[in-house]
Amino acid sequence: MKEALRREQTIHRDKKKKNKRKKKIWPQCIISAYHRATGEASKRKRRRRRKEAKEAKVDHISLLPDHLLHEILSLLPYKKVVATATLSRRWWRIWQTVPDVSFTQSYFPSRNLQVEDHAFVNLVDSALRHRNPAVPVRSFSLRMESEIHDKTKLYSWIRYATNYDLQSLNLSLYGSFSFFELPSVFHLPSLRVLCLQFRVGGAWINWPATAFLPSLEKLDLTGVVFAPVAKDAISNSCPILKDWRMIFNCATPELEVKSPLLEFLRLENMSRSMSGLSICGHSIKTVMVFQPNCSHGPTYFKLSAPVLQTLVWFGPPPHSTTIDSVPASLVSTFLIPINFRRSYMNLLYNGSLSTTFTKLHVNRLVVLYEFIKILSEFISDQRDQPNPPAPNYGNLEHLEISADLAGFDSLGVAFLLKHSCKLRTLVVAFTLGFEQNIDYANYFKAKGGFGRGGYWDSHGISLEQLVEISIYRPLGQRYENDFLEFLFRVATSLTKMTVTFDSYKANYGETLKVIKQLRHTFPHVEILVP
Repeated sequence: MKEALRREQTIHRDKKKKNKRKKKIWPQCIISAYHRATGEASKRKRRRRRKEAKEAKVDHISLLPDHLLHEILSLLPYKKVVATATLSRRWWRIWQTVPDVSFTQSYFPSRNLQVEDHAFVNLVDSALRHRNPAVPVRSFSLRMESEIHDKTKLYSWIRYATNYDLQSLNLSLYGSFSFFELPSVFHLPSLRVLCLQFRVGGAWINWPATAFLPSLEKLDLTGVVFAPVAKDAISNSCPILKDWRMIFNCATPELEVKSPLLEFLRLENMSRSMSGLSICGHSIKTVMVFQPNCSHGPTYFKLSAPVLQTLVWFGPPPHSTTIDSVPASLVSTFLIPINFRRSYMNLLYNGSLSTTFTKLHVNRLVVLYEFIKILSEFISDQRDQPNPPAPNYGNLEHLEISADLAGFDSLGVAFLLKHSCKLRTLVVAFTLGFEQNIDYANYFKAKGGFGRGGYWDSHGISLEQLVEISIYRPLGQRYENDFLEFLFRVATSLTKMTVTFDSYKANYGETLKVIKQLRHTFPHVEILVP
């Protein structure tokens, strides 16, 4: 027992000596240097953290110069710009020197409109009164959602903004103005953008003969009625105008456009047609004329634009057309409005409208749904004639139609396809009638019915140059599927078809079966179903 205890004590003593030999003893100088180093490092770390915390509290935006702060504030509504005065002493007077002023009236249908109008007028008055008058206004924008009753307030705001350095004036007003006064707007040498929009009403504007805006590049007038003015007054007043848009509320006098740098022109009449339109420009690329509610077109239309790329005409064609020089690559679109008079149906049916299409270089035709119905009714009334006319719309390369193929609309579709033999692209939007047309079903069956050699083949349609078809809102009707199969048979050059469904009304099953069959029969045609 004693021997075992002695042996255990010896082993413990040897182990203790061994561990003592392994322990490394550092000199005191090294230990002191280590503590000093770690202490300095921790101090540096604490100092860096304090510096970062101090920098985080610094407002870097407030350190920016005034002209950069003005550019930032110009992106905000003026009501919020004024609110920045409460941030700090640095911001107290910044808003008073912002050159860009913009006011937008909020619209709350549930609130008292008179109270809202009064509050908005007070806001604008107060903001302009406290603004620094030594800093000229660079841009002024005002949008109102209700009619202002005190017009003198409005005119005083415009007078305040129309200084010598004003570059942009944008007014979007609500209500009607018997005569809108613009005291000095037409003589601002630095004005680059002028937008006047009169919603739900209109305004008489007197464009003075002495007007001169040498820096104006964009002109946008909406809901205006011009007082008697020379037809070239606007062109002469704006020598470097590039973007010109106007929407007239009533009859427009003759208009002559001859701005040398003009690139974009859009004219729209809401009720009556223009007396005449003459356009001449070496830089103009886009011309758009909209007259959807007019009963007749302009008396004359003259166009000379050697670099014109796009021409869009929506409404009755002009009585006289003269086009001197346009490039061969011009894309000219004619949109037939819904209320196209029945007298024009005869022009389209007998081919007289093809002369207008040729003069306007029309190669794209867009036909809305109601017009297809009127055209089809006219063709149905004339279908018993022994020698029907054969108009030639061979210049058309693109056709867009909207029709119900389960009714007599197919007559108008067949007429347009038959006499547009050079079509390259076709867009068809299917619609659904209110009830099944029994008379058309009997007529369809008498003409051959469905399938090869049936109704559609009886019209003698040839679409050998058609390469692309776009189908919108297929409803899965048998009449539509038969029309698609017919297009694939006659369009021998077809390479692509895109089908876009209406998620609410589409019968996917029937249409997808036809698409699957067409893919199998015509593997060279790419059929896309987004």
